[in-house]
Amino acid sequence: MYRKSTVYLLGLTTGFLSMFVALIGLFYQENLNLPDVINTRGELVSLYGIGIYAYDSIMIGAANRGTDLVVILIGIPLLIISLLIYKKREEQGLFLLSGTFAYFFYLYATFSLSIAYNRFFIVYIIIFGMSFFGVILTLLKLSHILFQKALMTQKTWIPYYLIIMGLIAGILWAVDPITSLLFGAIPKMSIYPTLYTHAFDLAIIVPISILSGIFMRKKHPLGIILSIPVLMIITMLFPSILASTYFQYQAGLIFSPQEIIGFIVSFLILGIFGFISLRQIYRTL
Repeated sequence: MYRKSTVYLLGLTTGFLSMFVALIGLFYQENLNLPDVINTRGELVSLYGIGIYAYDSIMIGAANRGTDLVVILIGIPLLIISLLIYKKREEQGLFLLSGTFAYFFYLYATFSLSIAYNRFFIVYIIIFGMSFFGVILTLLKLSHILFQKALMTQKTWIPYYLIIMGLIAGILWAVDPITSLLFGAIPKMSIYPTLYTHAFDLAIIVPISILSGIFMRKKHPLGIILSIPVLMIITMLFPSILASTYFQYQAGLIFSPQEIIGFIVSFLILGIFGFISLRQIYRTL
């Protein structure tokens, strides 16, 4: 009973604080008219200059507003629905909650560690921490249930999708750091000190995706458990990329054909298949 109460507390706190910062991030649009700045490598960088993301680059500031829109329209409702299902059907509820917590963990880890500092930094950290413990608690409970039932997926394409998704994401994110290592060309990092998303995805998301596919092929319950966070994260990237691209276009950014195909289209396709995979696994519970 204590664990359930803890999960509810983590979920409600994550939802309330996320709604609070997302609403402000999306709708508070004071224009600070910031001048262009020169980064540590001597490059001229234009800042977004609007709202709480004013000191981010135009690309990241606009993308953050798109992310806030998705949090409000999809993330928070999904969290509420997951909590309601958890109350009536524990397995299905834990499945959705673990994935939803993973999405908030991934998102607010990014906000806490990689975007320009703003007044809501401490709130990002709280959501980051709450969602992290939410993922741990829900996956631990779900793993106990799945191992007791020895639940295994039937022969399906999902393990192959997970492995391919991990390989594609790994290749896309590895291009910049490998090019830099071999040829000494520093990637475009704007005002940011390092490539946070590349590091997080290459170190954590890519290996988990590939391992979950391997375990699932062996019909091991751990395959399902490991797949839930990465499938939910990649699924939520679909609306996030659409919303972020819209706000970036509104801010005047133009993407090259290589960027559109390499990142936007690739991750949109992966997101669609991620959603189909989640739905199929959910129906087996």
